[in-house]
Amino acid sequence: MSSVKTTGPRDRVPAPVGRITEVAVSARELDVTLRLKNAGDRALHYIADIRTIRFDPATGRLVVGLSDEGRVLVPSMASVHPNIKVIDPDSEAELMLALPLQIRKLANAPAADGFAAFEDQDLTAATEIVVEVAWSDTPYYNDPRPTETGRMPTEALAYALGRPA
Repeated sequence: MSSVKTTGPRDRVPAPVGRITEVAVSARELDVTLRLKNAGDRALHYIADIRTIRFDPATGRLVVGLSDEGRVLVPSMASVHPNIKVIDPDSEAELMLALPLQIRKLANAPAADGFAAFEDQDLTAATEIVVEVAWSDTPYYNDPRPTETGRMPTEALAYALGRPA
């Protein structure tokens, strides 16, 4: 029913191995418990915040992104830096993810009156859950220096870019 993909610098250290150990539906949220194992000999740092939620009602596939990869960052909008956690060498970490029961997304086509239309998607209808975890073997530090364009850099986006394992 579920799987975990990790993205990060696989050429330097082995990727953490993850598995979803529990999925529970409460009155207010969909709780997903994720267990990550670091079999390597150095600490691994990972994004511990939900950054994206994608659901395909046709296939029942729910993808929870603990990564900024593929995320569109809109200039002048608030950008919250992710919470970074550590898995010590040869140990495990458990992460509880609280998802909403429903998400509302912009529909592909406008409403009949020409205005934007929205679709409600029930996440409890998911038959498969995939958690994509961004990680690195180096800690993340915010760089407050402005870029040449005067905007703040998107270091969190570049922190652990890689392809899903």
